[in-house]
Amino acid sequence: MIDQKPLIFNDEIGAKLLAEPGWQNRKDMNLEFSMSMRSSINGRAQFIEDLLEIQAAQGISQYVILGAGLDTFGQRRPELASMAAG
Repeated sequence: MIDQKPLIFNDEIGAKLLAEPGWQNRKDMNLEFSMSMRSSINGRAQFIEDLLEIQAAQGISQYVILGAGLDTFGQRRPELASMAAG
């Protein structure tokens, strides 16, 4: 919502979970201050989701998300979550 496109992924559900009026203006959301941190977090998440997609297509039947906090993977990617959990 504050980064330039193209986005790594669009997490509208996460944005709703953390909805707080004026969050874009918080000091920790300063583009220069937090850009590398956001990029790192999003890049890791996308890498794992891509890896899970590959593994699910090869027949993986279980996966565990450790330390997920407010993870929205299951809501954002229900087709992949159900395929892997199947």
